[in-house]
Amino acid sequence: MPRQAKHEQKFAGKDIDHLLDIINPPGRAGRYQVFVFIILCLVWSTSFLSTMTAVYFGYTPPHTCKVDNESQIPVEYDELRAKNMPSSCSMRPANWSLDGTNGSSEVVPCQDGWTYDRSQYEDTLVTEYDLVCENQHFEVIMTIALAVSAPATLLVSYFADKYGRRRVLMISFFVDRVAGIFFSLAPNLPLVSVAMGIAALAAGEFLPMLIAFELFPSKYRGLAGTICDIIWNAVACTLPLIGYYVRSWRMLILIWNVMAAVIGVLGFWFVPESLTWLISNRRYRTAEKQLLRIARINKVEISLSGVFEEDVYLNKMGDEEKRQPSVEGKSGGDTGRRCGRCCCVRETASREDGDVVSKEKSSLGLVDLIRSARMRSITWVISGLFFVNSLVYTGLYFISPHLSGSMHMNTFLMSIVELPAYLGVVFIVHRYGRRWPIVGFQLLAGAGLIACVVELTDYGRGHNWINVATALTGKFGISGSYAVINLYGPELFPTKMRSTGVAICRVSEIIGQILVKIAAWLPPVLFGGLAILMSIPVVILPETRGRPLPETVEEIEKW
Repeated sequence: MPRQAKHEQKFAGKDIDHLLDIINPPGRAGRYQVFVFIILCLVWSTSFLSTMTAVYFGYTPPHTCKVDNESQIPVEYDELRAKNMPSSCSMRPANWSLDGTNGSSEVVPCQDGWTYDRSQYEDTLVTEYDLVCENQHFEVIMTIALAVSAPATLLVSYFADKYGRRRVLMISFFVDRVAGIFFSLAPNLPLVSVAMGIAALAAGEFLPMLIAFELFPSKYRGLAGTICDIIWNAVACTLPLIGYYVRSWRMLILIWNVMAAVIGVLGFWFVPESLTWLISNRRYRTAEKQLLRIARINKVEISLSGVFEEDVYLNKMGDEEKRQPSVEGKSGGDTGRRCGRCCCVRETASREDGDVVSKEKSSLGLVDLIRSARMRSITWVISGLFFVNSLVYTGLYFISPHLSGSMHMNTFLMSIVELPAYLGVVFIVHRYGRRWPIVGFQLLAGAGLIACVVELTDYGRGHNWINVATALTGKFGISGSYAVINLYGPELFPTKMRSTGVAICRVSEIIGQILVKIAAWLPPVLFGGLAILMSIPVVILPETRGRPLPETVEEIEKW
């Protein structure tokens, strides 16, 4: 029988950060949290990377007009024959002549379809439905889907704050998986578009990371965030490997979504509701049961005496407690007495002041993130960071098939280069916090993208590896920055607004992804300049290293 670690501690009068710490064995994270954390990171990675599969199913290979009447071209006119060779989107008819005397001298669109280079893929969504030239509907469909997901993300965040993280995550995740499987089996382009729209409405990709961060006290969050990024990187590296061996876009999407669904089905049995959310929404009965369960699995003995007051467990508040409004009561004073003195909730410090409690409890909406000057500056800066990082990260990922060399190798290199950035973040955020590492990584990413101008020189044209090297440098920098802001963003919002705050960041990411689709022709130098420019306002943000997750706006105001 395994030895049980016994260390009974009482934590009356402590905050949630201490509560998250006390259910761990001394000096390390508990086995239960680690196991759930890995599941959530896998769910987050497979969900978010579903968007990146567009690199494969939306790949447009080199193509030319299909010429079925080539025998009609006079073989003795070599020059005219050369001029009659098809191009990507136009061709000269067989009766074409240089001066137009023997036929037409006009260039016409491809008449008989296209011939595609299938060296990389047997088929893609683009080649199956001929979405090229004047039929370039794929980019439009993707842009509309991303635009739909922006308001859907805010709606999902509202439900997550109101009804709980876990429930909304499960619904969102499985809707996304069903839509993905339907997408891979849809027999025509309209149904493919419908499937993409349903997947966009799911819009809960940010929730696994949010729950994962709320599992740990502040001293473990830096390491936890980096480990999650490493898991993301491992999953991302499997995508080009699967793409290399599975050359059909339908089979690739089917395999990916089935794999993600299996992870979700097996994993969600073990994922609990966020303890931080439960306590902030006064679900004390559920919180106590969850605390005792986690402590039992971690082989830790704890005492909950004095943490939750007994009168909160009145019979009429049993299962009905879940249906109680989390922000309103019959009256400020009565609610304060009956909800118990949870020593882990920030509002108890101001229990005597009914107005403060009432105001804090009603501060749950989008407007509250911009109500105070401090929260307004935090929201704008962190949203801007997510926007620029999404713009640069997604742009670099989507140009990887078009760099010199193999498409699959370039995509793999674009993924694996993130690993050293994430490993470096482990030590950097522990030593230097959040703000200055973001500044450094942003500057590095900007420098790598600006260095792309070397490609335009005679030296750059003669050395194809230059564009790969500069792109990898930019990807290393932006990946490091992304790793830090994924950790930093949730730490800057109070619990009852955290889901909404992270959702706003996610909407900023979506806008960046849309802009990549619309403005893919813009030079990398411009993106590099934006990365450098966005590093400047980071210095006004508060440092969160070593701080517990904030419960109220007042806590953040004091930082």
